[in-house]
Amino acid sequence: MMDIERGLRGSVWAAVLKEGLGASAVLTCPPGMRPVNWSVFARLGMKAAYPNFPVGFEEEFIDARDRIGDHLKQLRRRGVDLAMFSFPRAAAFDLPIHAEVARQPETRILGLSAWSEARMSSATRRKVSRAERHGLVVRPCSSEDGECIHKLYVESVRRKGGGLRYGVRYFQALCEASSRSSAVSVGIVRREPGDIVGFISLLHGPEISYYLHGGYAIEAATFRPGYLAMYWAIRRCCALGCETLNLLTSPADQPGLVAFKESFGGLTQERIHYRVPLGFFGNCADLSLRTLRGLGI
Repeated sequence: MMDIERGLRGSVWAAVLKEGLGASAVLTCPPGMRPVNWSVFARLGMKAAYPNFPVGFEEEFIDARDRIGDHLKQLRRRGVDLAMFSFPRAAAFDLPIHAEVARQPETRILGLSAWSEARMSSATRRKVSRAERHGLVVRPCSSEDGECIHKLYVESVRRKGGGLRYGVRYFQALCEASSRSSAVSVGIVRREPGDIVGFISLLHGPEISYYLHGGYAIEAATFRPGYLAMYWAIRRCCALGCETLNLLTSPADQPGLVAFKESFGGLTQERIHYRVPLGFFGNCADLSLRTLRGLGI
């Protein structure tokens, strides 16, 4: 597969975002700088843009930090109302306006070419073995599995008290992409003879893979489907020649989730998130979001 199809800036992921979430793509490229791909989402007449969705800026885009204002000016000229972006803590900075909205732990598994089960904690190895002993297996998804894994996603998010951000069409698009391209992998956890009890989804770039979503049925929790799914995901990334698996950020109030990711050999650093309004509607949206946050909603 050509690299142009893979990763956060690849054509396969762009198609999933367009088909599943209605996202459009905007490119900003100030003179003398590396271009940045932004995914633009429209809701209630307002447009919000995210670079390299859903991760944010990575270390290779450190130059964007110093000229972020130029990128934002180009977004505003393209009709974007709100810019949402993040940097790893080591590359973060103070904006002229107070735009920092969150700090979250981001976990990555590095050195996949040398990864082995020895990198997993002993407790995690036992939980993976438990899943296998109870007949759990992981298979690649089919193009028809989207509705089923969406239900597992909804159930898992509601258990944690989170907000639902992705609809069934998005998961259908993920499964369709996985069935025709190695840029996306969706693993289905089932307990023989066939009950689906969990899933995990990944996006693959030439060197870095990204965890997207996962979930499991609560009635199967004792069999540890989430541990088996993550084990499968790591081996899948290794098989595709990726060197890093980015497990993305975790909510600051879920240290148990960070511990789960680190138990597979992950290392955690802080990622800082920013939100910058680019016009009247963006200012209104930003004020509303800050008000809701202040009220604890």
